[in-house]
Amino acid sequence: MKQIIRLKNITSEEMLDGYNLTVYEKQIVYVQSLSYRSLHRISEFFACTAKADSGTFVIDGREYEQLEAQLLVKNGICPILFGQELADHFSAAELLIMGSRSKGMFHLRRRASAIQEAAEYLKSYGFDGDPFMQCRNLSLQQRKKISLIRAGFLHMRLAVAELTSLNDEGYHQQEIISLISRLRDEEGMSFLILSSRFSPMIHAADRLQFMQYGMAVKEWDTLSERVMEIMRVNGINHDAAFTAQSEKTFTGLYDPEWTDDRNIWQYLHQVKKENPEMWRKCLDISLPAEWESTDGSTVIIPRTSYALLPENLSIEENLCIAMGRRLTSYGVIQKHIETKLGNDFRAEYGIDQSVKEVSGLSRLQKKILSIERFVLSRPQTIILEDPYRSVHIEENDRLRSYLRKLADQGIRIIYFSRSPVFMREDCHTIFGTTDCKNFHLL
Repeated sequence: MKQIIRLKNITSEEMLDGYNLTVYEKQIVYVQSLSYRSLHRISEFFACTAKADSGTFVIDGREYEQLEAQLLVKNGICPILFGQELADHFSAAELLIMGSRSKGMFHLRRRASAIQEAAEYLKSYGFDGDPFMQCRNLSLQQRKKISLIRAGFLHMRLAVAELTSLNDEGYHQQEIISLISRLRDEEGMSFLILSSRFSPMIHAADRLQFMQYGMAVKEWDTLSERVMEIMRVNGINHDAAFTAQSEKTFTGLYDPEWTDDRNIWQYLHQVKKENPEMWRKCLDISLPAEWESTDGSTVIIPRTSYALLPENLSIEENLCIAMGRRLTSYGVIQKHIETKLGNDFRAEYGIDQSVKEVSGLSRLQKKILSIERFVLSRPQTIILEDPYRSVHIEENDRLRSYLRKLADQGIRIIYFSRSPVFMREDCHTIFGTTDCKNFHLL
């Protein structure tokens, strides 16, 4: 397959962070993200209304720092705005001819003949309106069809479509899906479909990608029931409107200036220092010393906690590590307690009883173990750094269920992120800072 375009390590403000995507000829690529802003920024690149801070765009093997209108037209790449870009006072056929004329295709032909050819092309792709009627008199669905058919008529290689404005249901939506599939099969076009929620458009896709935190985190080239479920579960509206308020049991801390090379302990202590009154009023919690996991009341779980477990110790030993002296005071029954804790943990999280070492656990199981070992000491508050970035996409809901179980047990869950996307689903309250300063309620 020939590559049309590649977005290579693209970073743009807080919307995209080292983002990568490749589109090949005759492919429909469906990209879904929890963040509308991340997807819209990609759309803005192809509309030439935004620029990348770093990274490159590779078109037919040549690298460019930015996308420009002339470059896109030259390479047969266009945005699809589903009718919003169509001039009201021109007919559908005239709009096709205008685009063709700009490419020098009809400058020697009679206007009437060219319009007739455009009208026939529209009808061949199921356009059910009058191709000679001004666009202002056509339905929204008909205008959407014109946008797509026009791209095929102009022999575009790649069309980029953002589905935020495509809110059709049922039959109308299926018409658009069928039209895109026909243009791929009959005109050899490729499509990049961007969606901030789960869409039936996924059924037409040859490749699927899921974005999170402005990064490409998972791709599939087959649409299985498992993939469908993953995309459906993660296909929330960007305002997470359907999440019941009663389920939003966590507190969120958000800072767009955060970078992964920073120290979560230093950050939290700095926020407390810079905003003492707001910290006392809104959070009122103590903090462990730097690099200490707990002070007895508050536990800090870094993003990579799953990788910090001593793998030379058994599951039982890792579970009991934080209990320390409390456990050794039980004397001869210590071993019995360790065994019971280990067996209960295996049973709860589907781990075979024969698995003894931490190295035999999945990343999700390690993540939960890295938290559970402190839960046994009964802390009042657990602060987590970007917990959902620690596990695979398909495991997000399982980690969320575990954290909600802790909240139901009376443990206060606070999690920090530089992206408020998941917070809107989980958190009843979100506090924001900017580089540790200006502590405020979002």
